[in-house]
Amino acid sequence: MGGNAFIECHIEHHLFPKLSNRMLAKIRPIVVQHLKDEGYQYIEETYRQCLKNCLKNYHTIFKSSPLETV
Repeated sequence: MGGNAFIECHIEHHLFPKLSNRMLAKIRPIVVQHLKDEGYQYIEETYRQCLKNCLKNYHTIFKSSPLETV
């Protein structure tokens, strides 16, 4: 369903885009701790939660999309 970079390690994927999914999973605890130390919240969602939220808010998310054609 997309690997770790899709949901579980999405922030890590953007920080280190060339790392494999396996390595992203290994550095995840370090990134989580660093964000916590810096006062940031690391929000964790399962794939199912993320998909549910996207579907629930689909029209809100894409309502004002510049790509929308009338």
